[in-house]
Amino acid sequence: MVWARTMRWLENRRRLAWWLSGFVLVLAAGDAWASRHAINPDGISYLDLGDTVFAHGVRAGASVAWSPAYTWIVGAALKVFSPTRPHELIVVMAVNVAIVAVLLGAFAWWLSELFGLLRERGLRPLIPEPLLVALSYAILAWVVLPEVTVTAVTPDMLLAVAVFAASALLMRMARVGGSPLACVGLGVVLGLGYLAKSGFVFPALVALAAATVLSGGSATRRLVSLGVTFAACLCVAAPFIAVLSSKEGGLEIGSYGTLNYAWDVDGVTPFTNWTGGNGEFGRPLHPTLIATSPETFAYPAPIAGSIPLWYDPAYWYQGVRAKFVVGGQLRAIAHSVRDTLHFALVGPLILLLAPVLMLWRVRRRDRGARPAEGPDAPQPVPRRAWVAVRRHAYLALPVAGILTYLPLITQARYIAPYIAILAITWFMLVCGWHRREGLSNSMVDGLALVTALVAVLTFAYAAVKPLDHVALQVSGRDAPGTTDLRVARALTRAGIGPGDGIAFVGDAAGVPRAYYARLDHARVVGNIKDADGAFWRLPPGNQARRLALLQARSGARVAVSDEAAARSAPGWTPVAGTGDSYRVLSSG
Repeated sequence: MVWARTMRWLENRRRLAWWLSGFVLVLAAGDAWASRHAINPDGISYLDLGDTVFAHGVRAGASVAWSPAYTWIVGAALKVFSPTRPHELIVVMAVNVAIVAVLLGAFAWWLSELFGLLRERGLRPLIPEPLLVALSYAILAWVVLPEVTVTAVTPDMLLAVAVFAASALLMRMARVGGSPLACVGLGVVLGLGYLAKSGFVFPALVALAAATVLSGGSATRRLVSLGVTFAACLCVAAPFIAVLSSKEGGLEIGSYGTLNYAWDVDGVTPFTNWTGGNGEFGRPLHPTLIATSPETFAYPAPIAGSIPLWYDPAYWYQGVRAKFVVGGQLRAIAHSVRDTLHFALVGPLILLLAPVLMLWRVRRRDRGARPAEGPDAPQPVPRRAWVAVRRHAYLALPVAGILTYLPLITQARYIAPYIAILAITWFMLVCGWHRREGLSNSMVDGLALVTALVAVLTFAYAAVKPLDHVALQVSGRDAPGTTDLRVARALTRAGIGPGDGIAFVGDAAGVPRAYYARLDHARVVGNIKDADGAFWRLPPGNQARRLALLQARSGARVAVSDEAAARSAPGWTPVAGTGDSYRVLSSG
């Protein structure tokens, strides 16, 4: 039969893993190619900081807002290959694809450790192992392609490598105990995870505690294991912490949690153009507001970068005072819980319930009465809970990763790797690896068939986004991000060059997205906050005077706007093929 021949071919798990890894990598590479001109606001800051590190040293590029490891990797790649600015994102996308390749290796290791742990505990696969491998890789594809995404110029994919590697080491400890090599390896991986993203501090601390529980042996041995793991982590993380603390003038680990809390919970104006409002949450120590109606901001110094407001947001928000407000905190937690559940249940993961419910119905029908006495009697709830915690302590890391973002507003790219680990492990425990007694062959075959269908549908879901991006390119459509290239070329023709200042007119959200400034080696040094079009309702003379004020206070040589009104306004030149326009403010 075709089914039997297919299963025999797939019996080699390593070969299957190679094929599935190749499939995911090809899709990731295609998506990266289709998005080779697009960049997110965070990515612009990472590229600027990478340039700073390799021009002026690690200390100059150390930032409380942006984690160092991705900055160093991207900066090194740009230094080695020295692409022109219009082609630099090709190098960055290649770096992201390489990180995906490393992630695939870490995932293969983690999956091998999971299967090894299940075997160690006397379980055997109820569903054919090749199908379980395929399902696991399908869930990983969902993480890599539409959620974390290879096209995002952020360290989230790099952190996912550390998450899977650390989880693999915790599973190894659960299986064979905490050897010195495993403890050192876990410490190094946790340290690298911190360098990838400083928000990993809490999950790393929880992983240290979990490793202590899993290491086995006497209390003394557990404490020694904890000390070795912590020392290894500190050896990796401490040098950067020392550099950053020296630069900031006090102990600093690089997480600007206070600022995130003020944005997400207290409702302080997020990201840019904070004025202090009524002063309830403080006032900026470095005010940038120079006029109102509409609000106009200038920030020519002292922060470097293509977009100073986003190169070092912590500087511009110095003076903010985050407050614990019960109502705001409860709303933030409710939003995070809602978004986490939506992310986990509205998508391919919900399909995992199909085989689980099939098995549950059969087991429920066949379940006999539980003995009330004797050795099989149920244990007290607290004891059962403690036994479960110790038995599954290797899952502490992904649980902590999700809990890290609950007090704030979470995003899918932050928690996707953690949810993938929990979803795959849960499925293996409740369905994939299960006792076969009492199940007919037809039932087992049905479970296998449904699992195969879930894997196929999950792969299809994951592939939609990259295939759609590639199809648009093949059909001759513009690649995402070409607007920035066209605006940059138009500004170059208008005489804008390295070091020149640009002012932005429009919604403040457009300021951090102004990649054309970096393409022209220029800087966004001011903006008119105009989300409702108030600037364009001013008389032309008032518009000119406001732009002259902005030029005088910021040194901007050109103004750029993405608002439709600018295209027909006097003195403004539309950029062909885009919705943007520009107006030269001075000629020298």
